[in-house]
Amino acid sequence: KMSAPAYEVKTQARCLAAVEGDADRNRFLVSTLSLRGSNELHVVDFDEDTNELAATGVFAQEHEAWDLASCPAAAHASRVLSVLNDGGASHYAALTTIPILGADGDDLLPPSAASRGSARAPAACDTLLRLRPEGGAH
Repeated sequence: KMSAPAYEVKTQARCLAAVEGDADRNRFLVSTLSLRGSNELHVVDFDEDTNELAATGVFAQEHEAWDLASCPAAAHASRVLSVLNDGGASHYAALTTIPILGADGDDLLPPSAASRGSARAPAACDTLLRLRPEGGAH
């Protein structure tokens, strides 16, 4: 009997989303929720043969995430839409590019460094767009 795979993050996680634009992998996005600390967006691969989850990349996220969605079009698989909260009453949407979700699918971290507990600092991701409600903080 196989046990269920598990993946741990440093703080609580609020969001989990499948990466829909990559038909070759079982890949997921996991976003942490830290109200006062830094947050991270983890790219996690599931290997059906070994029944294991492993981090492919860890990215810095400026605020707590309330929702995540990846672009379902393979040509734009590197795009992630997040609903974030800046610690106040304001929610906003951010469209970011996560390089390892692109067409080449290269892993950002080698398997040894990508494993849970890696001391490597989260990589930066490019924010393409921020959408705030009218009157929201900038």
